[in-house]
Amino acid sequence: MDLLIKSLEGNTYLAEQRDGSSSHLVLDKQNRPLRFQSITSVREHFSDHSFEQVWLEHQSAYDEMCGMQAPAEPLLMPLRWK
Repeated sequence: MDLLIKSLEGNTYLAEQRDGSSSHLVLDKQNRPLRFQSITSVREHFSDHSFEQVWLEHQSAYDEMCGMQAPAEPLLMPLRWK
């Protein structure tokens, strides 16, 4: 199983667990996306989990805001997790 951490504006991160072709966003007790304030808080939340790979996904709106075409793919970086 992999973990994808999605970086959003305002220092907000969402986590998505992926297993093969299925994926699901990590939800809180009210069934809303669980929001994290840092990668460290994501790491603490998943401290008892083991992942094959952890990725950080960053999608920026700056190009689009400047009148340029938005990139087709977000920036995806592998993270050292262990």
